[in-house]
Amino acid sequence: MTECPDCEGGGAEYFAFDTRQRVFKKVTELAYMILPPDEDEAKDMGMRWCQGCVERCPTCRGTGQVPED
Repeated sequence: MTECPDCEGGGAEYFAFDTRQRVFKKVTELAYMILPPDEDEAKDMGMRWCQGCVERCPTCRGTGQVPED
């Protein structure tokens, strides 16, 4: 087994939400943690992005590892 290339071994994919364009963008875990938790707080802080959703990585199914080729 080797580290999943898509989630870098974390088992999850993190998404930020753009409050202006109303779209989600994949971000790193660190970037996700720095963002305000919701749209209202982001607007109060004058920020464009807030935390979106966290999903289980579809490549490794949340385990953080994939079989070696």
